[in-house]
Formats: sequence, C-alpha cells, structure tokens
Amino acid sequence: MNLCFRLWFRICALEHTHIYENVFTIINGLSEFRLKGYEASSIWDKDFHPPPHRESWIETLFKDFDPNISTSIKEEKYLFFYGGKDDDWIQRFTSKAQALLDSPTLKEARVDIKLFCVGKSGKGGEDLSTEKRFWTKAESMFFSNISYHHYKQMNLETLEVQRLLSYKNEAGWALLSKGSTVVTNGHGSIVLKVVEEFEKWKDRVVNNKSFATAFKDCYNMLNSSTTYCCRVDFPSEKENIPITMTCTECRRAMETLISYKCCHIYGPLKEHH
Repeated sequence: MNLCFRLWFRICALEHTHIYENVFTIINGLSEFRLKGYEASSIWDKDFHPPPHRESWIETLFKDFDPNISTSIKEEKYLFFYGGKDDDWIQRFTSKAQALLDSPTLKEARVDIKLFCVGKSGKGGEDLSTEKRFWTKAESMFFSNISYHHYKQMNLETLEVQRLLSYKNEAGWALLSKGSTVVTNGHGSIVLKVVEEFEKWKDRVVNNKSFATAFKDCYNMLNSSTTYCCRVDFPSEKENIPITMTCTECRRAMETLISYKCCHIYGPLKEHH
C-alpha cells in the first residue's frame, strides 16, 4: 500500500482505541499528527510500546522555540513563556521580567529564569507564523486530550491548556513553570502586576523553591480581586468541540456564542454595480 495513503488513512481515523499503560485511550488521529508529526502514526502499530520518556505538555508545546527547553525542563529550571496581541504589553513585560531576573534577591536565592516570548523572532520582530503554529498546536493538544478523556473528566493538563487557549486573543499572557510543573498560567495584566510588585513580596524568596510559592501566592491574591472574562474560540471545522465548557477560573458553565470574523487579508472587494 502506498506510504502516503497509509499515513492519510491513519491520521484521518477520528477515533481509535488501544491499550496504553493498562488504560483504554481514545486517540484523535489528526490532532495527534499535528502534535507529533509522522511519529503519531506509530501508535497504530501492533508492536507499539510507550516511549521510556514521556514529554510533559509544556515540553511538547514549547520545545520548538529553543533546542535547550527540553534540557531546562529536565533540570527543573524556571521558564517564563509569554506573548499577546499588544506589543506595548510585551515590551513592558519583557523589561520588568528582565529587571526581576537581575535582582540581587533572586541571584542570592539562586533563582535562574529563562524568558521565551511567543510570536517574536530572536531579533525582536514579529513572527506571526510561529505564533500561529503555537496556537494550532495548543488547540490540537486540547482536542487530543479530550479524546483521551471525556470533557467532564478532564485532567489537570487539559484544564491548563484550556486556560492557556482562553488568553489567545488577550493583550498579554504569561506562563511560569518550574521544569514541567506549572507555577502560574495567567492573564497578562495580573502576571505583570506580580512582577512589578516584586519589592512587596521579595522577602519571602529565601531559596530556589520558595520563589515559586511566593510568586503563585501573590498571583492568586491579585487574581481573586480582579474581574475579567474568559473566552475560548475554536474554528468551526474542528472535530469534537465540546457542547458546553466549564470556566477554568470560576468553574461555572461558560456562555456559548457564535462569531464571524474577517481580517481582509486580500484587501477589500471592489464594489459591485
């Protein structure tokens, strides 16, 4: 059978069941292919065995930005991923985060944080293709995960991906992790305020581990007193879109809307007479 045909047959299977680590897992073929490429097709092989090292969702989603990310995750280093629609917010956050990294308090506590801006090239210019691939990959991860689990039984990983997707059209967002463990996955305005108010909570940072606790506590305190809407948008052609979704912040059912969008990428149409 032609290789291309076999590959297409495999990735177009909407649902396929196999035993993975002694549990039945439902695989969304197309989403899995977008996440892992041709490697995803091996899960249908009868001799399939789980790899000895299973990537965390953070590693899978962000490793393409820098070849050292996987190593940093294994070494349990702090990683700050951030992005957004507002260039002013990104510039402000980059400046404040860099000042945080250079603070004597963090140096004394041996807290080393790596910054990664999604949607910006190494020279600081816009990289829209990378940003688009990032969000497409995040969506594929979400749909792949809800194929593994019914939406109402989603695991923590899927909830974190949903939370991240809710920031897709926000001015800014930031995710701080320690290795593969999420410290905060937050709205840009609140994370920026946490960074800006470092002087107020820096005394709690006495060592490497205490930084995560102090940062998270400050974020949660500010988040509890801030009101903002959570919104998740999916292309209509996506398979398995949940009929209802639960908000990752307040755990209430989210309102379902239908929206239409046009970005005029080919310019305005000439008026018809």
